[in-house]
Amino acid sequence: MTRILGVRALVLAVLASAVGLGAGIGAARVLSRASERDASDALRAIATDEIAACEQDPASWASDGEPRTFAYDARTLRSANRSAPEYAGPRDLPLGTIDIRAAATPFGATTIVLRARNEGPCAILQRRWPRRVRGNTVASVGAAAIALGLALTTALGVALMVRPTMRSIERVATSAHTVGDPDGYRAPRDLEPRELEHIVDALATSHRRITAADARARDRVRALEQHLTEIAHDFRTPLTALQLCVEEASGHAQGDDTRRALTTALQESVYLTGLTENLRLSARRRETGTYGGEAAVVDLRDVVERVAARAGVLARRKGIRFEVRLPDAPLPARCASLAVERAISNVVENGVVHGRADSAVTIGLVAEADHFELVVQSDDAAGEGATARAGSGLGLGITRGVCDEAGWSFELAHESDATIAMIRGARERDA
Repeated sequence: MTRILGVRALVLAVLASAVGLGAGIGAARVLSRASERDASDALRAIATDEIAACEQDPASWASDGEPRTFAYDARTLRSANRSAPEYAGPRDLPLGTIDIRAAATPFGATTIVLRARNEGPCAILQRRWPRRVRGNTVASVGAAAIALGLALTTALGVALMVRPTMRSIERVATSAHTVGDPDGYRAPRDLEPRELEHIVDALATSHRRITAADARARDRVRALEQHLTEIAHDFRTPLTALQLCVEEASGHAQGDDTRRALTTALQESVYLTGLTENLRLSARRRETGTYGGEAAVVDLRDVVERVAARAGVLARRKGIRFEVRLPDAPLPARCASLAVERAISNVVENGVVHGRADSAVTIGLVAEADHFELVVQSDDAAGEGATARAGSGLGLGITRGVCDEAGWSFELAHESDATIAMIRGARERDA
């Protein structure tokens, strides 16, 4: 069967016409038989009721009404009534037998002949009978023929057009859901009707355009990530050197204004150093999918101690009470050490950089039997948590991501005069 919808519709129309013609012919045959039965019954009734009147006066007898019935002699096959038409029936017709000679058209006149007597001028009755049938019979047969034609046409339409089209539409819809997926998109073929392949071609064009745009966007992102990584790497060394110089200069500063200026410079250098490291980690995650790469067992106590040593310099310069509580023994934990050190630095430096003079930052690392807890509390003397003011920017977002990679939890609680950050995770039993 062709896959072109127009040709298929033409085939369906031809088949539907054939079905309708067949139903019409069948209905006409049914009506014809019904008409012949009616005519035969009427002619037998005449032979029974009016044959005596014909025998009394055969020269003038004819049945009343239309169509008229005439009598013929069985031997001569002629009627005594001069107005009678010629005899059109067979010459030898058994007694009581009816002969019907149908017209060429389904609804034309029909000649009906009945042998009513063995002999005599009224032996044969002939009538030209039009094919008519009762109205209810016509309506019933016509309705049945129409219903049959519609049913067959509908069945053909469903079989030839609707079902194949629905199956093809489902395949096109399934393919449309995967447009833009480099690995999942498959263009369906051999569709019925073939006109649906125009939609498939449009989907394929859209798929190619989307995947090309996606590839270009990915290339731009990779280039940007590489650029950020290079910038962070280039900034890292001079910023660290600048921070060390500012720390040293602030220790020998004379005068309050100079000390305040150097403290501000130290604070900004700490912030920029942390920002640069966070950008580097963010670019690494976009490139490799992780912040820190492969995990290893490290001493978490040493990591926290290094972070506290760096942040303590700025805390003392700003007049912030800075307290660190560490366990006496090493605290082994499995993690990516550089990423975790940056994550902890983000929380501690957040409190120190945004803290005010006379406020307090407390770091507490507690080792339990199978886990550890690291609590960083920033108390603000003015009644507002320092970390709360800092919000949930890049640094805290990276801290949360690094903790997720390590299988740790990170919680940030804001109180009226303090902010508490807690990192909790599993510890290793052997360092």
